[in-house]
Amino acid sequence: MPCPARGGGDGSAVSLQLIWRRETALPSPLYSKVCVTIEEKSINPTDEQAQACLRVCQMFSSYYRDIQLFRFNAQTREVYIFVSDELQVIVSINGLWRFLDETEL
Repeated sequence: MPCPARGGGDGSAVSLQLIWRRETALPSPLYSKVCVTIEEKSINPTDEQAQACLRVCQMFSSYYRDIQLFRFNAQTREVYIFVSDELQVIVSINGLWRFLDETEL
């Protein structure tokens, strides 16, 4: 069953559905279903940049590191990958990537 869209004015829609248990005397939620739709502009990285992002994310995943933030900056056309305070990567438009050091922050 699809969730009804309730927009927040910013292009996003969030709704919550509760599926109720009927066999008990007091109704209680069996499970909840949260639907989220985020509508934003599409990102258009270059092929080299997209492949470099995939390699960097795979590298972190192979070492059991969670990726906390993955962001495409439309103005600079760079991808920012935040793994932890010590591990941050910038992927440039030509597909070359580098670690971001704290002097650049």
